[in-house]
Amino acid sequence: IANLDRNQKLGGQRTLHRGGLALEWLEVPSGIVNNINTTFTLAYTPADDNKVMVWVNGSLFKRNTDFTISGSTITMTTPPPTDSLIQITYQRQ
Repeated sequence: IANLDRNQKLGGQRTLHRGGLALEWLEVPSGIVNNINTTFTLAYTPADDNKVMVWVNGSLFKRNTDFTISGSTITMTTPPPTDSLIQITYQRQ
């Protein structure tokens, strides 16, 4: 862990690099949070869909129960309430 480079990004998001891998930590995806929209887009495509962690207003969501993922697109089962904070952590190449 001592070899990780930390780069601060807007909104509290951090990218941690080690070799050819990067961890996107607490990324806020693009998409309208309006109690209607269920589709949100990540900045990158995750390396492993099974290791994507999604939080809405601090609550950890369950993959295939609360959300699905295809490429860089996250689809929520239920639209998040208006002005909810969505944060996603995932590993990418």
